Amino acid sequence: MLTSCYELTGEQVGQALEAILRTKQFLVERVDQVMRALRVFGEGKADFADCLIERSAAGAGCTKTMTFDVGASKHAGMTLIA
Repeated sequence: MLTSCYELTGEQVGQALEAILRTKQFLVERVDQVMRALRVFGEGKADFADCLIERSAAGAGCTKTMTFDVGASKHAGMTLIA
């Protein structure tokens, strides 16, 4: 959304999300999982939402996160449903 609507780069999106996470006025649930997702997002081509979904599932004890999204399977650590 931020990259398409506001024409931000992935790096700019990552910086904006990190600033939100570090702001005391925001209370973010499971901030450790969000930070891990942000790291994965910053390392590659995955969408932040895909990274957060995968990290949230892993945090809940899931060993695999299944997806129909080829990009998420390649870049966010999910398993593609064929």
